[in-house]
Amino acid sequence: MKARFAPSPTGLLHYGNIRTALFNYLLARKQTGEFVLRVEDTDLSRSKDEYIDALKDDLIWLGMEWTDIYRQSERSSLYDKYFSDLESNGDAYPCFCSPEQLALSRRAQLASGKPPRYSGTCKSLSKDEIDKKIAQGLKPTLRFIVGNDEIIEFEDLIKGPQKFCGHDIGDFIVRRADGSAAFMFCNAVDDADMSMTHALRGEDHLTNTPRQILILKKLNLLAPKYGHFPLIIGEDRSPLSKRNGSETIISLREQGYMPEAVINYLARLGHTSYPNTLMSMDELAEQFDLTSISRSPARHDKSHLLHWQKEYILSLTTDEFKELLLPKLDSGYTRISEFASMIQPNILYVNDVNTWVDSLYEGDFIITDNELVVVQEAGMSFFEIAVKSAGLSYKDFIDGMKEQLGVKGKKLFMPVRVALTGYQHGPKLEQIFTFLGQEELKKRFAAALKLIGL
Repeated sequence: MKARFAPSPTGLLHYGNIRTALFNYLLARKQTGEFVLRVEDTDLSRSKDEYIDALKDDLIWLGMEWTDIYRQSERSSLYDKYFSDLESNGDAYPCFCSPEQLALSRRAQLASGKPPRYSGTCKSLSKDEIDKKIAQGLKPTLRFIVGNDEIIEFEDLIKGPQKFCGHDIGDFIVRRADGSAAFMFCNAVDDADMSMTHALRGEDHLTNTPRQILILKKLNLLAPKYGHFPLIIGEDRSPLSKRNGSETIISLREQGYMPEAVINYLARLGHTSYPNTLMSMDELAEQFDLTSISRSPARHDKSHLLHWQKEYILSLTTDEFKELLLPKLDSGYTRISEFASMIQPNILYVNDVNTWVDSLYEGDFIITDNELVVVQEAGMSFFEIAVKSAGLSYKDFIDGMKEQLGVKGKKLFMPVRVALTGYQHGPKLEQIFTFLGQEELKKRFAAALKLIGL
């Protein structure tokens, strides 16, 4: 079994194309097959090496390593051979129609209610006419001939039986005027030449498939099994784009998302049978099932990604979580395991640790207006007693405050929390109390007391 991810390096990877990579990777891993990275860079004017480097980094970061890597720009001799075969067998012809002529023909067909297809202007050119145009400096494309009566049928791995009529397709370009292979052609030829058995891709490629099946049939090459899944839509139910929530993988990494969270989110975008528990790549692959891929569009919901980010952080042992934090911590800090265990439920991104370093290690926080109200409403006597009681155990401290002040619940716990951390929410108060120690507790309660009179 062999599957592939075949991106064009004309931009950074985003939710849509990385999900395509993931589905192919999971299928290959489930069947102990090969996963090939094929960079489709025949459009040299738009392809950039920096995008190739970025997409490789993204795949490695997400845990999708390939068995082989190819660049289409290095395979032109193979395409030229097959172009020659098509022409010599009478299955393709040179086309000199300009983009303007083609656009005009397209508009005319649409205006008359017909599906746009090539009109066949250059199909009947004689060899002399072709030679004359080439001598004039005109550079033709190469068009593949599709018979009007041709019927193309195949079993889509996701959508089921598919049927297309040649009359609706028309002759199409397989080689550009600059001599480079068009996507339709090199994508199909590479699948056959590399012995791909499966090709999972978005349904925007569905109409390409009958064309590619025809190409491979004429060249006596085997086509892979194709599967087309619905695209991702935004929360506004329009196709996902930058405007309605699409993000690059690099952006997610920079925001602090963990690869495990991204994988668990994307694997469920359109795959309906996974349980609602955090899963490893092996577990995702084991339970990957083409019959569980929905035929309806998958809706992007950032809150689901946030959910898996939180689930991943909480799944870590204290030691694992501590290892994530260490690069962010000063070498002089002590009791790091205790600190890590305390703040773990309150961390979403690793960089969030900076908030709690400032609050708990450094005491470097500013009580904002909302928090100041909490302190002032507690009153001077509250913090005077707190300062005197700071040497007690947490339980005795709380019991004493209740008894002497007659307060409980939020009116007791919230002022204590704000005075000690600067925030109304955070780690468990008992853990904070123990972590700070008697002298630091006194210092912070005294600082809160000074704020009462401001």
